[in-house]
Amino acid sequence: MKYTIGLLTVFLVLSCSHSVREQTDIPLIGIDVDDVKLLKLSDKFSEVSYVPLSDSLLIGTIERVKVYEDKLFLLADRSVLVFDVNSGRALSDVSHAGGGPGEYVTLYDMLYDKNENTIELLDMNGKKVLKYGFDGLFISEFKTPFSSFAFCKITPSAYLFYNNNMESDVTNHKLVLFDTKTSGIIANYFPIDKHMATYFFVLDANNFGSVMTPSFHFSASDTVYGFTDSYIPYPKYVLNFGKHHVHPRFYRENYTDIRDFSEKAAQNSYIYAYGNFYENDIMIVFSFHYDKKTYWVLYDKNTHDVTTANRWIDDYHTNSPVDITYDNGPFALDDEYLYFFLQPVRLIELMEKEKKTDSHKSSSLDSIYRSSGFSEESNPVLVKCKVKNSFAF
Repeated sequence: MKYTIGLLTVFLVLSCSHSVREQTDIPLIGIDVDDVKLLKLSDKFSEVSYVPLSDSLLIGTIERVKVYEDKLFLLADRSVLVFDVNSGRALSDVSHAGGGPGEYVTLYDMLYDKNENTIELLDMNGKKVLKYGFDGLFISEFKTPFSSFAFCKITPSAYLFYNNNMESDVTNHKLVLFDTKTSGIIANYFPIDKHMATYFFVLDANNFGSVMTPSFHFSASDTVYGFTDSYIPYPKYVLNFGKHHVHPRFYRENYTDIRDFSEKAAQNSYIYAYGNFYENDIMIVFSFHYDKKTYWVLYDKNTHDVTTANRWIDDYHTNSPVDITYDNGPFALDDEYLYFFLQPVRLIELMEKEKKTDSHKSSSLDSIYRSSGFSEESNPVLVKCKVKNSFAF
């Protein structure tokens, strides 16, 4: 997309509504939690493969996942670990937590600049972005006058920062377009609701819909935004959970903190947060939690079909379903594949079930299960699902 600085110097304020929009020209993605299906991977994907991730870099709790071409980036336990998506080979480890030069206090987001072959990390508490070589060595950093939870690089010097409900001396908006050359704000979007800022802080697994930022979303908004060629956001989709959709006045009530809000939302059977969100030209995939379960939603852009699932089955390789749980995610989506994880304990459970029924169809999972050194302590297995070409426009 072309970045036009002149258009963005015009201060633009976009308000955020938490109710379902009334515009009829914006596609509505309706999610029926009472119509939950078993996700058969063969329905959406033409092939499924499994890639054991090398144990030479131990993976802790995965917080964010991004895929750039053949590289898998994992933000886990205050480090960024990089693996080859085809072989599972460990490629890089960026671990520089601390308070000194070239170190970060907190690690909230990451990106990869393939033109420079550098990894950039977002330090929310330190209010800075640090740049490292692919070898993990520190190169440079720049400061921001605000605290951010997620970011996206759109030109060598222009970044989009998502500030959640954190106000600062220079902005009271959620989304900021920032120029590193001038260290100045180019534009602000989505004013922070001062009442919600007293209690509502939710960390989404991904705020920008892909590495090319075709979309942007944040909890608890029901709208997914696209970007013009000038990177001005506009409403692109509306998500609606029917009877589980939060009524606007619910947000206006007084809450002690996010836990208090969450407990009362659960009492009302409300769904207000999206754990992960990705899209490509063919489909949208996002997740949410409800009644102590994790759900995936797959939206086909061509047919407008919506699939809501809390279990999946790789019917190419097995006859046994697997529960969708928090440790299966987060996930990532690029132009061709959906990527998610099968934890070792889940794979072992799956293979034990398959052994009892003697029903497995493929040796690929069995070979991982029987491989030397594989155990519940191993790294997760990457699951690669190739989106069916028949769904393309």
